[in-house]
Amino acid sequence: MKKIIPIAGLVVVAIAVWLLFMSGQRASNVPADGWSVYEGPYFTVSYPSGYIVNPSYTFDISPEKRVEGVSFTVDPRMASGTNLGTDTRITVESIPTLSSCNAAAYLDGSHTPFTVVERGKTYSVATSSGAGAGNFYEEVVYVRTDNPGPCPAVHYYIHNLNIQNFPEGTVVEYDRFKLLEEFDKLRLSLETR
Repeated sequence: MKKIIPIAGLVVVAIAVWLLFMSGQRASNVPADGWSVYEGPYFTVSYPSGYIVNPSYTFDISPEKRVEGVSFTVDPRMASGTNLGTDTRITVESIPTLSSCNAAAYLDGSHTPFTVVERGKTYSVATSSGAGAGNFYEEVVYVRTDNPGPCPAVHYYIHNLNIQNFPEGTVVEYDRFKLLEEFDKLRLSLETR
C-alpha cells in the first residue's frame, strides 16, 4: 500500500506537467503548414506565408480617428488571373483613442454592429459594402468584446472587379470561399497578451 501512494503521486504530477505543457503549446499560436506567425506589440497571429506583411499600416477613418496596425495583403498569386483586387487584405488594427470595443468605430459612416459568438469568443461585428466604376468593395470588422486586454479589430477588406467588364475567357471569378476561409483562420488565430 505504501508503494501505491508514491506511484499515484508521480502519475498525478506527470499528468499536471503534461497538461501545462499542452496548454502552453495551444497558447503559442503554432501555425499550420504553409503559415507563418506574426508577433505584434500586444498580439500574435498566424497568416498564410505568401501574404505581404506591412507592420506599419495606418488608415485615417476621419481627421480625428486614425487606425494603426499591421496588414496582410493577399498573396499576388491568389489574385493573378482572377477578378480579385491585389489590394485585398486583412488587418489587425486598433484605434488608440477608442474607449470601447465597438466594431462600427472602424468603419466610415454609420453602421449598426451586431454580436457573434464563435468558438467561445464574443465579437462585435460591423459590415460595409460599396461599388463604383466596376469595382466592388466589402468590409467586415470583428472586435473581441470578451477580451480582458486590449481589443484589436480584425478587418477584412475585399476588393473585386466586375467580371463582366473583362473580355470573355481572360479572367476567372476569384475563389471567395478560399479567401474567406483564410481570413477566418487568421482571425481565429489571433491571441492578445
